[in-house]
Formats: sequence, structure tokens, C-alpha cells
Amino acid sequence: MTDARTDTLLSHLAHQLPATGTLWVGFSGGLDSTVLLHLLTRLQTTRGRLRAIHVNHGLSAHAADWQQHCAALCEHWQVPLISASVLVKNQGDGIEQAARAARYEVYREHVTAGDTLLLAHHGDDQIETFFQRLLRGSGLAGLAAMPAQRALAKGSVLLRPLLGCERQQLEAVAREAGLRWVEDESNQDERFERNWWRNQLLPQVFQRFPGRKASLLRSVEQWQQDQQLLDELLQPHTNQCLRDVSWPSTAPLALDLSALAALPAHWQPYVIRQWLLTLQQAAPTQQWLQTLMDDVVRAADDAQPLLTLGTACIRRFRGCLYLQLPLADDCLRPRTVQLPQQTLLWGSGQLQAVAASATYGLAAGEYLLTCAAEARGHSLRPLGRPAKNLKALFQEAGVPPWLRDQWPALCQQDQLVALPGIACDQSVLCEGGTEYCWQ
Repeated sequence: MTDARTDTLLSHLAHQLPATGTLWVGFSGGLDSTVLLHLLTRLQTTRGRLRAIHVNHGLSAHAADWQQHCAALCEHWQVPLISASVLVKNQGDGIEQAARAARYEVYREHVTAGDTLLLAHHGDDQIETFFQRLLRGSGLAGLAAMPAQRALAKGSVLLRPLLGCERQQLEAVAREAGLRWVEDESNQDERFERNWWRNQLLPQVFQRFPGRKASLLRSVEQWQQDQQLLDELLQPHTNQCLRDVSWPSTAPLALDLSALAALPAHWQPYVIRQWLLTLQQAAPTQQWLQTLMDDVVRAADDAQPLLTLGTACIRRFRGCLYLQLPLADDCLRPRTVQLPQQTLLWGSGQLQAVAASATYGLAAGEYLLTCAAEARGHSLRPLGRPAKNLKALFQEAGVPPWLRDQWPALCQQDQLVALPGIACDQSVLCEGGTEYCWQ
């Protein structure tokens, strides 16, 4: 037997879930995610598709106990669980934002194309987010708070199916079902802004204005619709500014500054925002966008400006803005390789054998694979062309300066013989040899 509240929530959930794909639940063990996972196990349509992810941030002395609690619940409900421990590094945006960034890195690692990640944010969370952003001077995109659905990564979706519910509804369902959950002691620490809103101000607001919580949530939903309409109207203009990119450790779309400058000035921050959202980045603040315009877009022509954005950064090069992604330094260690091989890991990408564009390619043999930074002062003599140093080769190929030191280099007998995807020395070329590109 279930009560009417539980039946209502089950029906609400069932109408939002996709018909196919794995359903991942971000499972902290707290009230909200416990109720969400419990309800999902009650639905016939989730059978065999349900998975849970628990992220251990290591910020509480009880973190190991919470992880064990989640494992025990998932075992009881027969839901496969992945637990991941992360190292939370404060990049200057506060420990909460750092924990969120680490958590989402785990989500993106496991939630693949065709899958859905379900998070248990509810209406009270939505209202707290709205007020936080209101006092930070957010525009429409910020005041629209958390969307019920958005892209998580390529081909996967993030879904918040409980945004229309209040926390007290979830508490009632949990009590009815006899659920147990963990209480994070940091939720009472009012040094964190969200806790102050939750524990101090908002209870007073809704005590003074009972019944207004639902109307405020309706306003947020209306702003979300307004933002969606704005995005749809702006998308064709944004598309005109986008350029395909194939550089390693670089997002696949760059923003053409000449095309951006041709748009009305008051459109430009919105186009930049839409570009970043297309690349699955968090919505930037108005202050950050202004800094980008002042310090990067309008920087001197001979400058190499950058602006950090979470763990990534924005770069300008040859009239375009690029989003540079973190480079996997552990894959940049020099090592001896025997070629030909189909693929070789390097940095955040790989050296991939490709169909040769010319008769000659790289000869089979043993090579030292290392960073181009280790080959400074060397030069290559491509077949039928004069010798050129590294700087000239990189400039000719249009390689951004921030990638040049990490570019893969192949050496033999302490001599540079190839920059994969750019040039090979004539001494290691042979008819029918292999061509590689870093991608």
C-alpha cells in the first residue's frame, strides 16, 4: 500500500523518464536522493536500467560512513552502485563550487551517450538558488535557476525530476516508507551562503507570505521559458560565429571574433554565453563576461590573453576564442615506441594512424616519443623542402602557442625526426609508410 503523496510522485516521475538508456542517480545518501532512488526502484519501467553513483568528497569525518550507508541501501534495493572518491581543490570559487566540479567530473566519466543522470534537487533548492543569484546581480539566465533538463555531455542528459516538489513532501514520503538517510552536518554551517538562506531568511519570508513558495516557483518556470525562447532566437546568430576545431585538449568549437563583432554590441555577451553552454560549461556570470571582453577579446593584438573558467580556460588566437581543456599530464611521459601502431595515448588525446595524404610516410622502427619542448633548437627537413625549426613549423601549421610545448615529437638517436600531423624529416620517410595525427 502507498499513500496518495507517494502515488502522485511515482506518476510524476514516470512521465518524465526516457523510455530507453541507463538511468543513473546521483546518490549522496541524504533525504532527497534517498527518496528519489527509492521511488525509482518502485517503477516497472526502470527495471534493469537503474544505477547509482556516490561521490565521496572526503570533506567530512563521516564520509566513509556515508559511503557504507549508500552501499548497504543499494545492496538492499538491488541497485548497482559506483562509489568514487575525489580530491576537492578550491580554485578560488569556494569549497562548494570545487566539490560540485569534482562531482560532475565523476558523473561525466560514467554517464555515456544515451544515458540519463537524475539528480534530486527539489523546489526548495530551486528557490535558494534563485535568491543567491538575485543578490549576485544575475540576469535572466541566472534567475531562471536550475533547468529541469539539460545536456550533461555529448549524447547524455541531466534530469531533475523533483523540482516541482517541496522538501516537506519528500520528508512525508520518507517517513511513510520508513526510509533512513544521512544528515550532513555541514548543512547547519551558516558560513555557507546556501545554508543561511535555507535556515534563516527563507523560513521568515514564507512565514510572512504563506503560499508564495508555489508562485515563486511558477515565476522561475516562466523565466526558464523566456530564456529558452531567447536561446532559440539567438541560436542562428551564434552558429554564424562558430568554427570547427580539431586541436587536442581544445573544445571542438571556437568563436570567431570578427563574426561576433558584426553583431550588435548588446547581443555579444549572450552569444558568448550560448557558445560556452554548447560546450557543456557552466553559465558564466555577467562580471566574468565583462572581464572576458575587457581582458581577452580587446587585448592587444600581440598579446596571448587567457581567462580561467573552472578547470578550463579561454584563449585567443588568430581572431578566435578557444576553450582550452585540462591536459592529462600523466600521459606526457617520454617513452620508447615501436611503430607502426594504430594508436598511441598522448596528453588528453591520442596519436592516430591515418590514411597517408602522400606516397611517403613514417618508416617502421623504434622511436622516442616525447614533448616538443624537449626538442627545442632542433629542426626538420621535410621531403623536397628546406629545413625548418620548430617555431617555423608550428607557425606554418597554425598550432596555438599553448599546445606547442606539449606537442608529440618523435626522435631517433637524439635527433628530432617527426612532429606527428605536421612534418616528418626526409630521413625517416619511406614509400607506403604510416602517417599520424594528434587528436
